[in-house]
Amino acid sequence: MGRVFANVLNALCIALALGWLALIVAAQQTCSILPSIGHQCHGPEGDVWMLPFFLAIIGLPAVIASIVIIGAAVRRRRS
Repeated sequence: MGRVFANVLNALCIALALGWLALIVAAQQTCSILPSIGHQCHGPEGDVWMLPFFLAIIGLPAVIASIVIIGAAVRRRRS
């Protein structure tokens, strides 16, 4: 039972991380903040970045935790 809960929690963490990264990719394609990539925008077009910015408090730790989870799984498989 505990192992199933841990697997569900890991899957939820990875799904949150992928969702947040998808928001960043979508915002970058809509309104690039990098000068050499994509369509540059000015003014209210930049509001597309507000959702990834406000969700960073959840998304960034989820990305870090996902890297740790996947790294631990790879180490377990190798040994």
